[in-house]
Amino acid sequence: MIIELANITFNLPDVDRFVVRGKYGDYIREGVETDVDIKVTSDEIDRARIEAESNDKEVCIETAAIRKIYETLLDFDAFVMHAASISVDGKTYAFSAASGTGKSTHMNLWKQKFEGKYQVVNGDRTIFRRDGEGRLLACGSPWCGKELWESNVMVPLQGFCFIERGPVNKARKLDVEEAYYKLMNGTLIPGNPERLVKLMEMMSWVSQNVPVFVAEVNMDPEAADVVYEAMK
Repeated sequence: MIIELANITFNLPDVDRFVVRGKYGDYIREGVETDVDIKVTSDEIDRARIEAESNDKEVCIETAAIRKIYETLLDFDAFVMHAASISVDGKTYAFSAASGTGKSTHMNLWKQKFEGKYQVVNGDRTIFRRDGEGRLLACGSPWCGKELWESNVMVPLQGFCFIERGPVNKARKLDVEEAYYKLMNGTLIPGNPERLVKLMEMMSWVSQNVPVFVAEVNMDPEAADVVYEAMK
């Protein structure tokens, strides 16, 4: 199977496209040159069996391939983050949060606020790629959470916001050091030392060039107003 993510084409020879095709939809490509082959080893499949909590062979192969894609993205000035993202007026706003904090709820508040004017880039695992103009682009991916919110697009990123729960809606911009550690904690840490260095360099660049915020929010519609006004 060949898929294209963030303008990077991956050949996944071990993944049965007929098993997973529906999930990957618009990302599947046919008969094109690829940028990189993603081949998985038996050891990687065994590790994936634990991670996926499954003995299904195809699930374990796919899980191992996905992890390898995540790490390989760093070779292309890109990375994946556990973040939902929504585009408004040609700018993408990305939200990361601990599981159960209310990331999807906050996304719904933005969808209500900008009804008819937004596009969801991804609901769970957004890919970010630095382009030749020094911009960070938010890119769709097929790994989009149970809500299945995703679009195969690439839109300039306006900023990151780490969502926390609080009784009063408020947001603050982080300094470079705070931003760096928040970003590092929100992405996959590669096992390869060389790629770890690449990730650290990338997060250092992002923290210096992309606004990063922390917001305490509740479930009121005002939460979207407060965060948008801080980030726009």
